[in-house]
Amino acid sequence: MKIRGGFLEGKLSMHRSFSKLSCQQLLTVFMLVACAAFASSIGSANAKRVALVVGNGAYQSVPQLPNPKNDAEAVSTVLRKQGFEIVTAIDLSRVELEQAVERFARSLDGADISLFYYSGHGIEVGGENRIIPVDATLNEPQDLETQTYSLQTILLTMQSRSSAQLVYLDACRNNPFNDRAFLLGVDDTEKPAGKGLAEQKGAIGSLIAYATEPGKVALDGTGDNSPFTAAVIRHSFTQDKDVQSALMQVTEEVWEVTEQSQRPWINSTLVKPVYLNGQLLKALATDVPPMKKTLAEIQLAETTREVLTGHVILGAGSQEVFDAESASALPRAKAYKLMQMPLTGTLSVEGQVLPEGAVVDYAKFRSLKFEPTTNVVAVVDENNSVVDVPSVIVETAAIASDGAAIPVQLKIRQTVHQCDLLAAEPLDLQGVGKGLELSEIDVSNALIACQRAVSEHPDSMRFIYLLGRAQLAAGNTETAAKLIQQAADASYVRAFNQLGLMALQGIGMPKSPELANDFFKQAADKNDPFGLFSYGRNLVKGVGIKVDVKRGIELLKRAAELGNTEALDEIADLYLRGGSINASPKRAVGYLEASVTRNAKSRSRAQRTLLARHVTALTDVGALYFNGNGLPKDLRQAIKWYERGAERGHEGGAADLSWIFALGPDELLNPTKAVWYTSLALSTDNLRGDAALLRRLAGLPDEAKRSALRDLVNLVGPCVSQTADNLDETLLLLSQKLWLKRQTEEGLLALPKADGKFALPDGTGVVDELNYWNLVDQSNADQAYLAYLRYFPNGVFVDMARGRLAGWLQPLNPVRQVPSCDPPKRVKTKAKEPVKKVEPLKIRQAPPILKKPKPKPKAPPVFKNPTKPKPPPIKRPRRPRVTDAETPVIEQQPDEPQIKIPTRKLLRKLLKLRLQFPAEKDQCTHSEC
Repeated sequence: MKIRGGFLEGKLSMHRSFSKLSCQQLLTVFMLVACAAFASSIGSANAKRVALVVGNGAYQSVPQLPNPKNDAEAVSTVLRKQGFEIVTAIDLSRVELEQAVERFARSLDGADISLFYYSGHGIEVGGENRIIPVDATLNEPQDLETQTYSLQTILLTMQSRSSAQLVYLDACRNNPFNDRAFLLGVDDTEKPAGKGLAEQKGAIGSLIAYATEPGKVALDGTGDNSPFTAAVIRHSFTQDKDVQSALMQVTEEVWEVTEQSQRPWINSTLVKPVYLNGQLLKALATDVPPMKKTLAEIQLAETTREVLTGHVILGAGSQEVFDAESASALPRAKAYKLMQMPLTGTLSVEGQVLPEGAVVDYAKFRSLKFEPTTNVVAVVDENNSVVDVPSVIVETAAIASDGAAIPVQLKIRQTVHQCDLLAAEPLDLQGVGKGLELSEIDVSNALIACQRAVSEHPDSMRFIYLLGRAQLAAGNTETAAKLIQQAADASYVRAFNQLGLMALQGIGMPKSPELANDFFKQAADKNDPFGLFSYGRNLVKGVGIKVDVKRGIELLKRAAELGNTEALDEIADLYLRGGSINASPKRAVGYLEASVTRNAKSRSRAQRTLLARHVTALTDVGALYFNGNGLPKDLRQAIKWYERGAERGHEGGAADLSWIFALGPDELLNPTKAVWYTSLALSTDNLRGDAALLRRLAGLPDEAKRSALRDLVNLVGPCVSQTADNLDETLLLLSQKLWLKRQTEEGLLALPKADGKFALPDGTGVVDELNYWNLVDQSNADQAYLAYLRYFPNGVFVDMARGRLAGWLQPLNPVRQVPSCDPPKRVKTKAKEPVKKVEPLKIRQAPPILKKPKPKPKAPPVFKNPTKPKPPPIKRPRRPRVTDAETPVIEQQPDEPQIKIPTRKLLRKLLKLRLQFPAEKDQCTHSEC
């Protein structure tokens, strides 16, 4: 039927038919039409509904708010009863807020309604509304972007993954930050903060409700909840009332309660009625008498029956809960009543989402379905097999024909498919698990697992995409391109970004930056963190597209808010180097600080990439602090940033620290630290064999070298007998092993700080262990080593302490299994073709390693044969191995002659040195080493 003519003809026919009906028949028809309209509205019983509820009140740097916690808990309770899957978060820091938004985004896929409720402080700057976490200080203009969170990012995430979006903002409190000005966006002009929030524009299908009108202040209230939240809870969950009608009553009540000082404001583009009440439209049970007792009463009187259900797979949609065995374990009854909603996931029967209190016939209840959230952390073993995933608990009551009931607790078992464990991608908001890089995929096992997943779940585009990733990792580029394209055609978001990367590099398809940007844009439009990063970076650099710096940085910042730490590094690099935007070292430091903090908390794609990219920026910031160039001169801050650069393998940071601790200001001189960083600098590819650094190392005192050697021994591992023929060469050898170890799965290791303690990579946590160990080691007493093991049972010196105690401790506290003595293999990653060659910024001016040092006391001679020529610089051993368990020797390279010891005098000195620092008893067997 043609749309226009058919519609008009249908209206005329309906008019003629209605004219022949009686009043009673007309009333019946209109009731049916009304019911049909209600059923087609958004929020009907078969709708998936997801909510993020945040309450921030325990602020750390400004006066606290009493009600946000109560508000968030009350809203969460009433939403859960209506069948919403809830992510509830109270008193969030900036990083915790990012994590909550990620959990929310992961559960949004296919949602009919997404709802965001926020109670706490908010701020408007330059027309943009931002949420203020509890740890925000906002002391400097550049703090706004890295310490607050954009409401627009949350709204766009909801719009990209749900049909209707509802936002409730009880966030216009008397804000202490409103008298300040901040930097926001590309513009380096400070913008004043507004008194309230600005009107937020939403796409079609959105509703944004403000506690008060734009530019005005809302009240926190004197009761348990704010006036706005109390009214929303009271009026929004009536079965026959849509959200817009309910908000009209909310406005009226708040206006009256606040004595006409606060008027809620609504901005709506909804095209259909939306109902928050989740009561069933059709009965799932008939002739069921009411329960005679409450759940608490029957739990006291009756023994709870526990039913362990079959397994449901995360990310595989709605699945039946009961298999044949678990269905037979259900107690027979007239019906089952859902007494308490699960904390995660969605329950449904016959396509209808179940609210709390739903009553379902016994026969229908056996077909109960559950859609688990994908935001579940699975415990896996060393073989990457699932050990445990938390079960979902559902409290029900089995009701008999006479109204008597017994409590039945369902434990819905969840599992992760092996394909997700072996081939998932990091930060995939439609994926399951943390994910792996392509270079980390176990190709053979991933191909088997993902092919099985595709055959078991042929309609799941995620498994098709993951099979494509496994094929790509195996080098089957054409097959991979077809599979990934198939997933993209079915709107699997991450597939667009992967196709863009393949088009950019000419993998599996012709090389085309223009086509790549088309793919990147489609991913960015769906608010994918990787797509936002890829498209934003290309817009800034003009790769295959016209340069649009403002738009590009906007996308990069949104990617950073969604958890992509590569975007943080990219933005920091832009602010540090300038060019396309004005350089701003202070803003660069803020983004780098955020990146370091996030990388230290979890291993992510950006963390691994950071080992190879943007590490110069960390050292450059140290130089800016050292020189006072764009940042206040601060040697302590310089040392902190140099250390961060050194931790990630940058030779400049290690070399500059070597200079500071050996030749710098008197208050910073630290021979042990100087030995440490000089050795690490000499172990890098660019500075290996550097003459100035070798002379500096030779001139440092032996006591400092032995102290640094103890630290290196404990960080490198148990095979401490692999040493060279003198102290300096041993330091260099172990330093080389340390750099290799940093590139293994263990990631970043702690470096000793200037105060002589060990610190975590982010520089915030301190394990006060080194000083204690030095005292224990100096005493060389069995009781001291026992005390160390008691106080630091998992310390870095445990193996050494047990070794010093010889064998009598072993029966009481067995030595744990030690790894092989062979040096770890360097991780090989598939290098991506650079998008555009950019000359590195030569910021680092302090302090040059070849700078002539001040006169120092003559260094002690280095042990070597005076009659022999100077040996060539030490090169990294390819595969050092132990040839004898009692007298281990390092295999030398062909171009690296053995250093002989022809004199008795030298032998006596070496024996004395060995007595001062005895070698560890080799804990490796011949087979292991």
